[in-house]
Amino acid sequence: MDALIARKIDALLIAATDKQAMIEPLQRANDAGIPVISVDTFIGDGDYANGPVTFPLSYIRSDNVQGG
Repeated sequence: MDALIARKIDALLIAATDKQAMIEPLQRANDAGIPVISVDTFIGDGDYANGPVTFPLSYIRSDNVQGG
Protein backbone atom coordinates (compact mmCIF):
# COMPACT_ATOMS: atom_id res chain seq x y z
CA MET A 1 0.00 0.00 0.00
CA ASP A 2 2.84 2.39 0.80
CA ALA A 3 4.26 1.92 -2.70
CA LEU A 4 0.90 2.72 -4.29
CA ILE A 5 0.51 5.82 -2.14
CA ALA A 6 4.03 6.94 -3.05
CA ARG A 7 3.20 6.53 -6.75
CA LYS A 8 0.24 8.88 -6.23
CA ILE A 9 -2.22 6.63 -8.06
CA ASP A 10 -5.47 8.22 -9.23
CA ALA A 11 -7.81 5.91 -7.32
CA LEU A 12 -7.85 2.60 -5.47
CA LEU A 13 -10.43 -0.14 -6.01
CA ILE A 14 -9.72 -2.98 -3.60
CA ALA A 15 -11.15 -6.25 -2.35
CA ALA A 16 -9.70 -6.12 1.15
CA THR A 17 -8.29 -9.41 2.44
CA ASP A 18 -9.01 -8.47 6.05
CA LYS A 19 -11.81 -6.05 6.90
CA GLN A 20 -10.07 -4.82 10.06
CA ALA A 21 -6.38 -4.96 9.18
CA MET A 22 -6.88 -2.96 5.97
CA ILE A 23 -8.56 0.01 7.66
CA GLU A 24 -5.32 1.76 8.62
CA PRO A 25 -3.47 1.37 5.28
CA LEU A 26 -6.57 2.38 3.32
CA GLN A 27 -7.05 5.36 5.63
CA ARG A 28 -3.48 6.43 4.77
CA ALA A 29 -4.32 6.21 1.06
CA ASN A 30 -7.45 8.28 1.62
CA ASP A 31 -5.51 10.84 3.67
CA ALA A 32 -3.05 11.11 0.76
CA GLY A 33 -5.95 12.16 -1.48
CA ILE A 34 -6.47 8.81 -3.19
CA PRO A 35 -10.16 7.92 -3.55
CA VAL A 36 -10.86 4.45 -2.09
CA ILE A 37 -13.64 2.17 -3.35
CA SER A 38 -14.14 -1.29 -1.87
CA VAL A 39 -15.11 -4.14 -4.19
CA ASP A 40 -16.69 -7.48 -3.14
CA THR A 41 -15.55 -7.08 0.47
CA PHE A 42 -16.02 -4.18 2.84
CA ILE A 43 -13.81 -2.79 5.58
CA GLY A 44 -14.94 -2.09 9.11
CA ASP A 45 -18.60 -2.96 9.50
CA GLY A 46 -19.45 -1.93 5.93
CA ASP A 47 -21.66 0.99 6.98
CA TYR A 48 -19.77 3.78 5.26
CA ALA A 49 -22.48 6.35 5.99
CA ASN A 50 -22.84 5.90 9.76
CA GLY A 51 -20.23 3.33 10.85
CA PRO A 52 -16.76 3.81 12.26
CA VAL A 53 -15.14 3.72 8.79
CA THR A 54 -16.61 6.40 6.53
CA PHE A 55 -13.86 7.29 4.06
CA PRO A 56 -14.51 4.81 1.18
CA LEU A 57 -16.48 6.50 -1.57
CA SER A 58 -18.47 3.38 -2.39
CA TYR A 59 -18.86 -0.35 -1.96
CA ILE A 60 -19.45 -2.42 -5.08
CA ARG A 61 -20.55 -6.01 -4.57
CA SER A 62 -22.20 -8.83 -6.38
CA ASP A 63 -24.73 -11.38 -5.25
CA ASN A 64 -22.82 -14.64 -5.47
CA VAL A 65 -25.94 -16.76 -4.92
CA GLN A 66 -27.89 -14.96 -7.62
CA GLY A 67 -24.86 -14.91 -9.92
CA GLY A 68 -24.30 -18.66 -9.52
